[in-house]
Amino acid sequence: EHIFVDGGSVDGTLDVIKKYDKHVTHVISEKDNGIYDAMNKGLRLAKGTIVYFLNTDDLLNDESVFETVVKTFQRFPLADVVYGNAKLVYENGGNADAVYPNNLDWNHFRDRSLCHQSVFTKRSAFAKVGLFESQYKLVGDYAWILKSIWVHDLNYQHVPKPLSLFSMSGKHSSPANAVLLENERQTAINEYIAKRYDFAGTASKYKVTAFVITIDDPAFPCCLEALTNQSCKNFKVDVVRGYRPVSAADQETIKRCDTEYFIKVDEDMIL
Repeated sequence: EHIFVDGGSVDGTLDVIKKYDKHVTHVISEKDNGIYDAMNKGLRLAKGTIVYFLNTDDLLNDESVFETVVKTFQRFPLADVVYGNAKLVYENGGNADAVYPNNLDWNHFRDRSLCHQSVFTKRSAFAKVGLFESQYKLVGDYAWILKSIWVHDLNYQHVPKPLSLFSMSGKHSSPANAVLLENERQTAINEYIAKRYDFAGTASKYKVTAFVITIDDPAFPCCLEALTNQSCKNFKVDVVRGYRPVSAADQETIKRCDTEYFIKVDEDMIL
């Protein structure tokens, strides 16, 4: 299927689409509420087993991409998502390789995502996770990936080769959107990572000191909030902030803590 979702443009896009009319399954041309609203419109029309989104100015890396992806899904039938690397193309003609790990964990997502032009997803995965959240203007795909991994435990399979050419001239790369991008990333982290830093335990008489190692980690506010707002009223938590290695001042703070148990929260550890 080829489904085109156009935001009601008047730049000749529809004329180009008409040239390939015999290959087109659906065309929508109307105002939308941003890129993720548009992607959801296409997703609702899709009937195929595998769904792929390709944005304006972005390209498939070569003609073998679809064959590679299908063979990967066939080889790994439990995979919900197949993702590959990407070639980043700059306005000055330069390019760089975005190479992603075989195993996706928080170490990757704390300051990166996946180029969604290199991501192929089973339509059934959207039935599990839901559509893209259209309130996001820049990171709806990042939020969906976090949700799919940390909430729904989807299976991701990596193809160690570039699958797309991604234009770095879009909204995500614009300095004017840097603040919005970071704010939306933090919102997604709070929603889908913070909930995994859940300080759980039965009500008890104990007072606990939690030493958080990496306060420069984007997940730190999530972890701090979960620790300090835990529901057990008699289960008090002191949070000692510090960096690695533990400074002399932090060591003195730890000595002064009135505590019977000491918990060190190190990067991806989940309480």
